[in-house]
Amino acid sequence: DAQIGRHAGLADTSLMLALDASLVRADRLAKSPGEGADGDASRAAAVLGEVLDAVFTDDTLRDLSDDELLGGLHVAAAMVRRLEALIVVGAAEVAERSAMPVRDERLCTRMGAHDSNELLQRATRLSAQTVARYLRGSKAISRETALTTGELLPALLPETRRVLVEGHIGLDGLLSIALPLLAMRDRVALEHILTAEAELAAIARGDGADQAPPACADELKTHAQIWATYLDQDGAEPRDELAMRKRGIRLGAARDGVIPISGALL
Repeated sequence: DAQIGRHAGLADTSLMLALDASLVRADRLAKSPGEGADGDASRAAAVLGEVLDAVFTDDTLRDLSDDELLGGLHVAAAMVRRLEALIVVGAAEVAERSAMPVRDERLCTRMGAHDSNELLQRATRLSAQTVARYLRGSKAISRETALTTGELLPALLPETRRVLVEGHIGLDGLLSIALPLLAMRDRVALEHILTAEAELAAIARGDGADQAPPACADELKTHAQIWATYLDQDGAEPRDELAMRKRGIRLGAARDGVIPISGALL
């Protein structure tokens, strides 16, 4: 408690107010002499903002020792990874709610957005490119609902989802693992991909076979590419060969004196 505060205390409430104010119980914001869930939460965001303002206004970081500075950045980065995980999972939910068969029932349509990317841009103030990265990452860790039973299905990469939500990796780490593995999904057996994923997740946690410290995103990408090279030695079909195979012209049935034409040309 002395380090992170009580449940529903300053840290908890500030985070929730910033992410989604609807998650904070407005009926408990009234002033109270207690702490945490029993106390006054109305000042949480303001107090935390004042602390951060003081850090920048007073240039507090300049007064820190080397170890204190790096330690503070370590803590800040850990918080960022947790928040990025929240955005990834949230982006997956937005994408699912925006993919309803009936257009008028889609979340993006109801909110007046063209698609889930535009809606997430509005919600997060991030660029379209950054939102696209979140959406790409969300495909690897989202859990779909079974149509027949309503049961939550496992994510495509369950161990990657686990290290993401536990805060071992953020968006960069997620993409470093997911993109190389999912790129070979049509050519490599799922069991082999999941074996590689489990090892990559262990490396991200710092309990891999070599017992090295937790890997950064670039190191994870290198390990993932090594696994991809080992498992998918033939690689993807060359683009020129794929293009040659797909080229062609198709003539449709004559209708009203004309023949429709379609196809693909090099």
